[in-house]
Amino acid sequence: MLSKLSKKITHFYFSKEKIDDSEIEIYEYCFEIVFASIINLLVVILIGFACQKYIETILFIVCFLTLRQLAGGYHADTHFRCVVTLIFVLVLYLVMIYFVPIKAIDIINYFALLLVLPIIAIVAPIDHPNNQLSKKKCLKENC
Repeated sequence: MLSKLSKKITHFYFSKEKIDDSEIEIYEYCFEIVFASIINLLVVILIGFACQKYIETILFIVCFLTLRQLAGGYHADTHFRCVVTLIFVLVLYLVMIYFVPIKAIDIINYFALLLVLPIIAIVAPIDHPNNQLSKKKCLKENC
């Protein structure tokens, strides 16, 4: 669906001579990524706001996007799987907020921080076949 929409928009701009023939694939890919990102963001915001967890949702978005940008990691094969994975992680986060006492969350956060930060520092960025790092970035990041 996103691919078809991206192709239609790209070909519209191509027919109006706004882009060259050599740029069609680039524009199709860029539009697809932008639409997928917008959908992911809207889904997270809608779920978070439906649960009346406004600040927590904004914090989730900031932390999740920052971690993904800096550390890399799993990339789904399809946009649908990406949204489903994102929803799963968000729901897990929201369930923790609802059912785990605040003092326990502090302990979990400190433990996770002590456990996860060294791992991220050692293995990040993670190269994934669906989102491969460029050779330049790989050299810069010591992959």
